[in-house]
Amino acid sequence: MSKRKRKNRFIFVLLGILAIFLLWEFVSLATSNFDPLALYHSKVFPTFFDVIQSLFFLSQDGDFYLGVGATFLRVFLSAIIAIILGISLGLLAGISGFFRNFIAPLNVIIKATPIAIIVFILIVFAKGDATAIVVTLLLMFPMIFEATASGVEQLPRELKDEIALNGGMFNFNVMIKVILPLSFPTSLIGIMNAFGLGLKVAIMSEILSGSLSTIGLGSLFFKYYSIDFDLSKMFAVAFVTIAISALIDYALFKLKRLVNNKTATT
Repeated sequence: MSKRKRKNRFIFVLLGILAIFLLWEFVSLATSNFDPLALYHSKVFPTFFDVIQSLFFLSQDGDFYLGVGATFLRVFLSAIIAIILGISLGLLAGISGFFRNFIAPLNVIIKATPIAIIVFILIVFAKGDATAIVVTLLLMFPMIFEATASGVEQLPRELKDEIALNGGMFNFNVMIKVILPLSFPTSLIGIMNAFGLGLKVAIMSEILSGSLSTIGLGSLFFKYYSIDFDLSKMFAVAFVTIAISALIDYALFKLKRLVNNKTATT
């Protein structure tokens, strides 16, 4: 990319951020003008500076750090399990059409069932961390599974024929040393998409459980909205969540780029 193009991209990104900021302030100002009690309405939709002030206060609250850490720990735990299951079963499904057909009904049921229904069922039968972990796992697994299976199926026919002549596709060493590295860039796309959605679903399940006993971002959202009705704090928590998610997405993007470069040179 040329220096001029990088400069133009940077300028347009800044303009986009400025547009979001102006729209935010306009909405806050517009809602406060609908009632003489402007101070009250400015809190219904807080200004950007209200959120920054709340973020400063939250940075001195230990419960805030516990909530952020607990939610991301659940998401990472769900992601690890989903990656292990999704890649393992995805490799088998990509290699064997029989296995792909065998596991297809379960995969369809998981994908077709609304997440909210799963959350409510788990709230009845499970307590605490289990609900968020299981729901996030059920969302992430199909995405990683499908991405991995597709990555294996997209391998060149010539390569598959060569593998078949040298130990076969089901040879463990071949799967780990050849098929997995070649299909991993596609798996990584599934992991990136799954992680972003998984975080949202984990927070949603924490909110729907409506419990303050389970530490997490969802319980903080529930507390600030339903109990304190302090939307500036709720927006501050959302801002931190978005920022951390963006950093993780960026790290995964860099990893994907590194894997693609290594695959291209081999």
